[in-house]
Amino acid sequence: MSRSAVLVGLSLGSLFVVFTEPPGLILFNGFFVELPWGRWPLTIHSAVWGLAINMTASLLVAIFTRKGVEREHRNALHAIFHRDHRMDFGGRAARGAKWSLPLLWAFFALGPGAILGNTFFSHPIFSGADIPLGLPSLWVWQAVFWILGVMIVWWLAYQSRLSIIETGTLRVGELQDTHSAIGGSQQPRWIALLLARLAARQNRTTRQAQKPR
Repeated sequence: MSRSAVLVGLSLGSLFVVFTEPPGLILFNGFFVELPWGRWPLTIHSAVWGLAINMTASLLVAIFTRKGVEREHRNALHAIFHRDHRMDFGGRAARGAKWSLPLLWAFFALGPGAILGNTFFSHPIFSGADIPLGLPSLWVWQAVFWILGVMIVWWLAYQSRLSIIETGTLRVGELQDTHSAIGGSQQPRWIALLLARLAARQNRTTRQAQKPR
């Protein structure tokens, strides 16, 4: 995905979400023409439409921008990391756990599976008795899966070493060469100006705090 593909997909997807909900429909119909699809076209939620438009636009733009300078920069970085920091994902069972556990957690903690938490601890299906918790069953469900989520992230980041880079094997010169090959910093101008203002304000605050009183 190139930067332009992400920006186009995000913009079009967000706009389609807005214009398949009542506020966007009322606004558009009041200033322009009446939109033909109405709220939730084909009874499909606006979030699904927005995601579909987002992915479609991003992929289409990425097809035409996949040979740009950003792509060459990314490929160069990938080659360096693949050479100097090869990841060991373990055997078949370990590989399956690394992708299946996060998906299962997301399904039960954030997705449709979270509905089970409404009665799982207060009226468990494996017991006919009611359990007085003193707080909603869903709260306990979310707390349990928050703890499990922290454990999964810790396992993936540290035990599986997905977030650990052996800095001694990286050649800083090569990273700098790939960065300068695309013209240095690629951050937008408004971000650079904002950071410069924040840095200047911080410097003024520091100087004022260091003045003798």
